[in-house]
Amino acid sequence: MRIALVLVTGLLAAALLWPLGTPPISIRGEAREGLVVRQIERHGDWVLPRRQGVIASKPPLFHWVAALAGRALGPSDATVRLPSALAACVMAVATFVAAEGGAPLTPLLAVAVLTATWGFWTSALEARVDMTFAAAVAVALAGALRGILGAGRGARVALWSGIAAAVLTKGPAGAVLPVGVLVLYLAWSRDLAGVRRLWSPPLAGAAAAVTLGWYAAAARAGGAEFVAVQLRKENLDRLVGRGDFTADRARSAFRIPLAFAGALLPWNLALLDAAARRRAGGPLTGTDRFLHAWWIVVLVTFSLAAKQRSVYLLPLYPSIAVLAARAVAARRWPVARWRAAIALAVCVSTAMYAVTLRVRTAAAAHHGLGAVATAMARVLPPDARLVAAPGVPENDVIVLGWLLDRPILRARRPCDGEAAYALFPRARVGAAGGATVLVDDPRAARLVRCPPVASRPLPSVPPAGSSDPRG
Repeated sequence: MRIALVLVTGLLAAALLWPLGTPPISIRGEAREGLVVRQIERHGDWVLPRRQGVIASKPPLFHWVAALAGRALGPSDATVRLPSALAACVMAVATFVAAEGGAPLTPLLAVAVLTATWGFWTSALEARVDMTFAAAVAVALAGALRGILGAGRGARVALWSGIAAAVLTKGPAGAVLPVGVLVLYLAWSRDLAGVRRLWSPPLAGAAAAVTLGWYAAAARAGGAEFVAVQLRKENLDRLVGRGDFTADRARSAFRIPLAFAGALLPWNLALLDAAARRRAGGPLTGTDRFLHAWWIVVLVTFSLAAKQRSVYLLPLYPSIAVLAARAVAARRWPVARWRAAIALAVCVSTAMYAVTLRVRTAAAAHHGLGAVATAMARVLPPDARLVAAPGVPENDVIVLGWLLDRPILRARRPCDGEAAYALFPRARVGAAGGATVLVDDPRAARLVRCPPVASRPLPSVPPAGSSDPRG
């Protein structure tokens, strides 16, 4: 079976690596992470990188991997997306390991089911932190399951290293999810001896040293701004619906449960099958309890948050895949039916893969700003300073900053300062006062050339003791 795992992982890696460079990054989610990676590659800001002057909203493990790939292979869209592809392979391995111990073909079917989901391929091919985070959680929980079942030091290493990687990818949630699963499993199974086997002071200490060490270094580098962005805003505010997330509570209500019901079909029907077998007097093993605790904790945790995205369910995909494979195993099918089930899952996976490639290309063409950026690049001098007026959408600022390969900072009155070029909202371009419109495209803000400095009106001087209102 280990040979089968190597072959499956190799095929998965090949399927993921070749399309990473296309389509070019031209939408906000990927451009945001790409700007952080570029900052590390060019300026060596490994502890607390920024994007266009703003502290990155997530810890830097994803960006570290992408920056190292860029240093080794040369910066490109593909190297920015590479961490997600590698993490997808890691998640497949973790799923295989979590499914071991039952019928011989259970691990292969579990991996086939994992890849036969829409969310898997989408996250594996985009430059966002979600797949890296989910893979780290999967490694931690697969290690915990194997450790409870009697595996040795390798299982404990997987648990603690997975927790550290998850925290360094997305913050405290990386520890909350594995710990929550273990607590629910312990309360359900009363298997104190199994959980105690996971404890390792050296490994726990190493994980704490790595994660807390980075947080301490980042707090020293970023001060109050780091606390406000990565601790308060991205964790507390996102959870309770405060600040920038105030409107998300009503807009995102029930999104996670509905996504769980729909996005994981038909594989989540294994939960109904498990319930029916349980009512019929079927056994509920310790492995079953752990796998159910896995998906329940992830589902409940993210359902409670004010900000909800369906991709938040990605960490529970391995548990559903293994439960679906175990549902087949419980029916004691002959090998021929096992092979048919695996073949069906592979066919669905292939279809999902093909559709994902088509959809991401279409989305980049429809929502991306590649054509706008090309037009702007033709008229912008290489060393020209470019600023953005307050009303320019953040999406435009981030994506154009990535595509034009230059920082775009905000300014309250863009043409009052030294900047020669500025982005204005389409409805407010007249506020530039004599500026020349260079690029006018309905998909993005207008690019204007500010009037010469000599012809600009002198800015008003604020009274003594007051602050200058200009950005």
